[in-house]
Amino acid sequence: RYMGIILKRANDLDSMLEELFLITTLNYKKESRPSERIELGQFVRDFVEDHLAPYQSKGLEIKARIATETPFIN
Repeated sequence: RYMGIILKRANDLDSMLEELFLITTLNYKKESRPSERIELGQFVRDFVEDHLAPYQSKGLEIKARIATETPFIN
């Protein structure tokens, strides 16, 4: 039962990340150059943190393993 819930939540998170990258790609095409450098690891940490509430309210915990050195997006 719990594995099914975990799998569904992981798939939900995967879908959110796919949407995020699609939106980022569409926004990137609108700008010729990003206005600032973005550290990818921090961007993912912030995204996960911003979307934790629905999962935590149901007693689930989401962890993201992000390398200590991550690339920047220019």
